[in-house]
Amino acid sequence: MRKNGRMLLCKSIAAQSAVRCALCAATFAAVCLTCGSSSSENRREHNATAEVKPQLCRPIIVDTLPHDTTSFTQGLCFHSGELYESTGLYGKSSLQRMDSVATLLAKRRVADNLFAEGCCVYSDRLYQLTWREGLCLVWSLPQLDLVSTMNYGGEGWGITSDGNHFIMSNGSDTLYLRDNRFNIVKKIAVTNGTTPLVRLNELEYCNGHVFANVWYSDYIFEIDLLKGAVVRTIDCSELAAYEGCASDEMVLNGIAYDARRDQFYVTGKSWKHLYVLKLP
Repeated sequence: MRKNGRMLLCKSIAAQSAVRCALCAATFAAVCLTCGSSSSENRREHNATAEVKPQLCRPIIVDTLPHDTTSFTQGLCFHSGELYESTGLYGKSSLQRMDSVATLLAKRRVADNLFAEGCCVYSDRLYQLTWREGLCLVWSLPQLDLVSTMNYGGEGWGITSDGNHFIMSNGSDTLYLRDNRFNIVKKIAVTNGTTPLVRLNELEYCNGHVFANVWYSDYIFEIDLLKGAVVRTIDCSELAAYEGCASDEMVLNGIAYDARRDQFYVTGKSWKHLYVLKLP
């Protein structure tokens, strides 16, 4: 339900715009997507810990790199000095390999009947989700040969790994930890303050925390994986404004972490730039 309005969205563009306007007009707590409600299953999963009040910060822009505006970015990850980007839309999905300054090194088309989503590296393989097909594509590194597939239930939105498990999102307020066979081993309901954080999307893992895009938000949310609580909110609204997004679909999406330089790569769907950021 976050896809190309011309092809798949059940909602009208007017409805999408209304949602975005409502978010922009709200107070900071509403901007942080304290809207919505979780399912009864998710409510049972909420960690009964004291409320965590997130800190707010603005990123420091280290560099601005070119980004292909035809790339409908669904996932971004960094591995062995290189960037990997998953792009979506039926008939246009792909997997791209770039160097650290975003120069394209290789590109693989994904089958036209698949809508590619988030991607991550795990055990020297790259795993790429699909939206509604319940299929994960497994690629070799760095060649990007399709070596196998894996199945899962429900929608696939974002994926990352802590080195031991996959961590997945499906647009709800819940993160799913999966083993190497994609079996669910734990569910973590995420709260922003005391309210479920819904529309969890693209994910990136870093030192016990998950950094998450949220659909239709110009903020990145840093989540303590043990508590399931947002501990910091990174305001990227200036980046979105600089992009001058012509469509509601051109949202902030794509987070990759370079541990050696302690910096993040961030972009959005069909954005002109890919930003290298430091967090204060």
